[in-house]
Amino acid sequence: MNFAQEASAHAEHTDLPLPLRPLADSQRATVRFQPLLVAGRIAVVDGGFVVYIRASTREVDTLHACFDDPRDGGRSLDVRRRFTLAHELAHSFLFDDRGPDDLPRKPVAGTHASELAALERVCNEAAGLVLVPDRLVSSYIRTNALDLLSYGAVQALQDKFRVSPDVLIIRLAKLLPQLHAADLIEHGGILLIERRADTTAVQHIALTPDAYRLFERKGGALDLSALTTQVPLVDSQSHECRIPCLYSTRRAIQEAVVTVAWLSRTNERALVTLRLKGSPQLV
Repeated sequence: MNFAQEASAHAEHTDLPLPLRPLADSQRATVRFQPLLVAGRIAVVDGGFVVYIRASTREVDTLHACFDDPRDGGRSLDVRRRFTLAHELAHSFLFDDRGPDDLPRKPVAGTHASELAALERVCNEAAGLVLVPDRLVSSYIRTNALDLLSYGAVQALQDKFRVSPDVLIIRLAKLLPQLHAADLIEHGGILLIERRADTTAVQHIALTPDAYRLFERKGGALDLSALTTQVPLVDSQSHECRIPCLYSTRRAIQEAVVTVAWLSRTNERALVTLRLKGSPQLV
């Protein structure tokens, strides 16, 4: 069974956040929490794998008890550990089920830095697929009538699926076109931005098709300068502003409603929702 199929089966659990113990069991992976220098790692053992997740000595017993509890199975892990565990379990799909010496055999390996980085990106994407499955996101938005272009809705999804804003927005970037086609979201998008000195950098972005066309340049690259330079980043917990006419290259939107919510006390990262009124027009 490949990772997509296994993730789909894993998503049959409808109580959110999803437990990770069933996926670990299906991959014959034992999970161990212990002090580590890295966030997590996977090792091959007789008959399967051991996944090690970083934890302090005082946390070890509590984390093992929660993970081994059938009612929990990893639901209560913090967002960082949940992602690390899903990422390491994704690595187990890069192995054959069993080699000649009764050990899993690794058919996909990298030696060059670029190859190793590519494998890590694949496992990151797979972890997001496990934690935020397409079907459950669409179902949750529809059932709860969420206005996805609002900070409250994005926060609700983060809490319900127990993931970081980074993981959620990366997944929504794949899903927004489908959600828009199903009339589950208006024109607009969600951005995670970081303020560095006097500049603003967009870390992650999810856009509906119309919003993508507004900022798209030749070759498919996005130019978000028209947005980042017009959104006032006021140092407050949350605020909303209206941009009467948002321009990008030769396209314009009659009005853009922007909500900014800071994610930390230092006001370094903010979640920005963008609601567009009308479709992009040439000017």
